[in-house]
Amino acid sequence: KPKSEETKEDKTVKDLALAYYDLCKGQHGEYLDLASTELLCSCTANELEKYGLKENLLQIFSSEPTGVPARRALLKDPYGPCMHFAVKNFISGSCQSNPTLLKTLGKHHKIVCGCYADLMSRHTAQYHDQITKFYSGVDKVDMAPLENWIISDDFAKQSQRFLTRCTQFHVLGYK
Repeated sequence: KPKSEETKEDKTVKDLALAYYDLCKGQHGEYLDLASTELLCSCTANELEKYGLKENLLQIFSSEPTGVPARRALLKDPYGPCMHFAVKNFISGSCQSNPTLLKTLGKHHKIVCGCYADLMSRHTAQYHDQITKFYSGVDKVDMAPLENWIISDDFAKQSQRFLTRCTQFHVLGYK
């Protein structure tokens, strides 16, 4: 068939994973930086190739009610387990480029930011099921639970706790 006549049913799992990557990257929000978005989207798309049946992947793109269970499954695995890579990159970048933290932490800035990014990444990996469930709008084709979580009070409070813990440990010497 000519390329213009190709239907969704003609696409391979790899084609569908690449289509997901484009959809995901195209939903880059205003809070999560582009590099972190690309990490999340590429990890998820890569894992989608292992995800399962082509029919399940086709449902992800459906605006019909039948697409909801497929999107919920996508958020549980592989999207959820991929979020921690994006969170680590996002926290590390925002911490490293924060002039107030640079001034306040001085020579400890890099190690505190690394510690902070690691703790937020581990927290995200541990609680990705709850995060995706609470912060997603799975009834729509566009899903952005990570972006929604990043702008939440929960994220801000958890971030502050981990930044404080890392500062206390690396700057003040608390154990």
